[in-house]
Amino acid sequence: MDPPADRDVIVLLMLLSLACSEPASHPAPPPPAPAAPPAAPVWPEAGAPLARVVQRFPGNFNVHRVYLDPGHGAPGNRGNVGVLCQVEQEENLAMSLELRDHLVHTGRFEVRLARAGDAHPGYRARVAEAEAWGAEVYLSLHTDARGAAAPWIAPDGQRCLRGLGSVGPSVLWSDEGAAPARRERLATRLAEAMTATGLPPYSGEDYVGLYDKTAPGVFVDRHQPGSRIFVLRAPSMPSAIVETHNALHLDEVARWEEPATRAAFCDAVTAALIAFLASP
Repeated sequence: MDPPADRDVIVLLMLLSLACSEPASHPAPPPPAPAAPPAAPVWPEAGAPLARVVQRFPGNFNVHRVYLDPGHGAPGNRGNVGVLCQVEQEENLAMSLELRDHLVHTGRFEVRLARAGDAHPGYRARVAEAEAWGAEVYLSLHTDARGAAAPWIAPDGQRCLRGLGSVGPSVLWSDEGAAPARRERLATRLAEAMTATGLPPYSGEDYVGLYDKTAPGVFVDRHQPGSRIFVLRAPSMPSAIVETHNALHLDEVARWEEPATRAAFCDAVTAALIAFLASP
């Protein structure tokens, strides 16, 4: 057996060796995952971007006549009442006046309004005027009222109706009447131009039985023949209805109150009319 002193030395050396040895290595924790970027706003959320569609006139583009019909405003027909208790016939007239000024400012369009001020012409009188004037396009502007709605108190204290139905513009046309292929082409050009601005085309779920979709945001009238929308089937020139937005959707109505939205819409309609009228 080793002397006690030698044993103490050996034990001390072993302890020193353990103390000086490197600690067991452990894998480093993984770096934290980068934070996901915030989702981009989607129409009609505030900040959802809209593009301005470029309007290019071909060199041989002449001056063309457009008959612009602010929808409703006929006797006893004021249209829908929206989420802020706005009356459709008044909204349609305001948007039509902006679009008229935009088109005329290009120097390439003559525009006649179907009504202005307190005038309330009937639809037959409007179509007759468009025919007599020699209009090349009949365009009627509307807002839509889609989906279920419930009463609510608007910020100004009025009791209105509010809904959360689908958003986005739609374009209506009729295959009844003169030159249905040209009517469809006009409607398609309008929907394509609005989609190019960032306005999402309406999907059509509230139109079941009334209209059939022929392209994104484009719908053909399916009311009974002879009872289809008069301004779509009666004019000899191509005609279309544009439903700009859902008047019961508070967020979309707020976006359409923005001058930038209305300017983008005017650009889109102008570009669509150029594309339509420039082709045979």
